[in-house]
Amino acid sequence: MNPDVVADTNAVLWLYFDPSRLSAPARPALHAASTTGRIYISAITMVELVYLEARSGFPYPGAFTRFSTLAADLCEPLKILPVTVQIASAMIQVPRAEIPGNAGPHHRRHGRRARIAARLRRHRHPRIGGIKRTRSRHLVMP
Repeated sequence: MNPDVVADTNAVLWLYFDPSRLSAPARPALHAASTTGRIYISAITMVELVYLEARSGFPYPGAFTRFSTLAADLCEPLKILPVTVQIASAMIQVPRAEIPGNAGPHHRRHGRRARIAARLRRHRHPRIGGIKRTRSRHLVMP
């Protein structure tokens, strides 16, 4: 059996900073991956860490630097997977109800995508050309 795992932001933070917070099923899977396989995280996790570290009270300062350093070390199990157009396209096929934080249309405002979009709108992030709201209330890039 392949010991490789793909970890989300919380799992990788807890693995390296606070292992006691890992769930019972996550502990052995991450341990096996760290000793005989790979622990993959998405590049989006690294983006999320930039925002999290900028917030006051974030309990894991230096996570971005630590994970970047670990991922660059060929002897370390942590590796960063890029987000490609193919991955983004495949996400279209995942039912919204199966995405944590997006249980349905009435929970949309609580989803990660909505939070990131709201943050970008609020700060009018110049590097992406801004975001505008259409009549249908969907966010689009100009």
